[in-house]
Amino acid sequence: MVSALLIVGLTLFLMGTVMLGMDAQHRGRSSLMFALPFAGSGYIRHFWSDVWLAALLRVSGATLVVISAAVAVARDPLVLEQPRRLFGVSAPAELVGSKRAEINTFANSQEAVLLAIRSDANPMLSGRLRGQPFLYSHAKLVGGVLSAQQGEGFIPDIEVRILLNLDPSTVTQERQTFYVRPADESAPELQITWRAEDGGTPHTEIIRGGYQMELQLSRRDAHTLTGFMQVILPDPDRSYLSGELAVRTNNLRFIRDRVDLTYDHPDTLEYVGRQYLETQFPEKTVSSIQFSDTRLLMSESGGVSVATVTLVNGRIEQRVLKFDRADIGWAVRPGKMETRVLAEGGNQQLRLVVPGATTQRGQVAAEVPPPVTLEFASLDTLTGQQGVIHQADGRTREGILRGLRRNRLFIESNVAGGTAEFSFAEQELKYIVLASGQQVLLAGVKLLQDSLPEAQSTGQEETVAEEPQEPEAPPETAAETAPEYTAMVGREVTITSRDTRTRTGILTAVTERQLTLSVRVGAGSLEYFYSPADIVSLTEVTR
Repeated sequence: MVSALLIVGLTLFLMGTVMLGMDAQHRGRSSLMFALPFAGSGYIRHFWSDVWLAALLRVSGATLVVISAAVAVARDPLVLEQPRRLFGVSAPAELVGSKRAEINTFANSQEAVLLAIRSDANPMLSGRLRGQPFLYSHAKLVGGVLSAQQGEGFIPDIEVRILLNLDPSTVTQERQTFYVRPADESAPELQITWRAEDGGTPHTEIIRGGYQMELQLSRRDAHTLTGFMQVILPDPDRSYLSGELAVRTNNLRFIRDRVDLTYDHPDTLEYVGRQYLETQFPEKTVSSIQFSDTRLLMSESGGVSVATVTLVNGRIEQRVLKFDRADIGWAVRPGKMETRVLAEGGNQQLRLVVPGATTQRGQVAAEVPPPVTLEFASLDTLTGQQGVIHQADGRTREGILRGLRRNRLFIESNVAGGTAEFSFAEQELKYIVLASGQQVLLAGVKLLQDSLPEAQSTGQEETVAEEPQEPEAPPETAAETAPEYTAMVGREVTITSRDTRTRTGILTAVTERQLTLSVRVGAGSLEYFYSPADIVSLTEVTR
């Protein structure tokens, strides 16, 4: 691309120069005035109406030449010493290799066996390559290629690559062993790359057979394998490697065992995105997170990825993540993300079962933590947790807490197959029940003992003020707020009221005073409120 740009620039520059020279000759002027840059500027200004095209060609060509040269030097500084590299012609690479072991018998010798036995207990993969000591810095298995390198630079001091054609996802916690013998006809290709002492062009040695290898691998976690490797090479330098190693299965770059968030690679974006998404759901509710279409947008100092999140209750969500590139590294762009529900779970919301109650399908049983009392400003510590907001007017809203902004608590909730963000002022809140079942009481808000869930009423005498109980609702109202209404929260239902109107939507809340139905309208949704006494029928929609 750079060479093509350079050729186009030179062509335009020469065309403009020739046209200006011919015009000067026709007017009896010397064409040599255009041999030097800016030498013919006076002539061009005087006859601009006649030579403007030639002048523009000359300037455009010169600009393209300068740009292409700058890009070429930035991409490959050695182009200043070897101009032929600009057109893809470089110094011939040094390739040394053999398909047979007959050139050297070290791989089969007793010396190699004894040397390998003495090195089996190495805690880190080490040995000797090309006559120099070798101690690996890190190893990875990506694209079926196992590589171990010494040195942390972009171009390592020395690197060993083995073309195993092995998918790391097939490696389990049970250790698997791979063998290569010197007499094998179809051994995996082995490559050794090193930098010359003068820091010049890297050299590569290719070995397609005749070596001996034993490789043992087992899975440590989702992105790391551990194992043992022993390699004895058939070269005059008696090269060998032996010892334990940890193998990464992605392209993340580490600095002192910590992920380098400044490294520009799609795997870095997916790592940051995974860390972010795991904080957006209650603990132990995420089954898996898969990423696709992860791209770096370097012109915008950003990136984008699509994450598919599967929850333990079977719900599947697809979220579009956007990333920003800052000095400290990559981070998820703050703000509301685009979310699409691909599949509803067996139970639309993840609910925790009170100890002693019967666990239903799709529910997660857990021990309920004791209640806590927090100031309104301290609710920001609950960011990322799922819970139910109980409002002062009796309504409820379930979703994921998104923190405090402008003295309001924000919550992201599922509405009519999509997501919406709601905010609440301090005076609008009554209390919060987290997904773990833990109650979060607000300091300064007095609650009736009976206004809290029955399962949590014990042990709260110190935080709940005792007040006279409100009169019980009339019998007909209590009958209308039957338990089956509460059981249908989060499901699609059809409600027929006393005015003969019928609406279908998502039942989002049920209280003693009213039921809330969210009906999807166009790209948004409308909420309808029903008094239990006004409901003629309420049926679940089955598809």
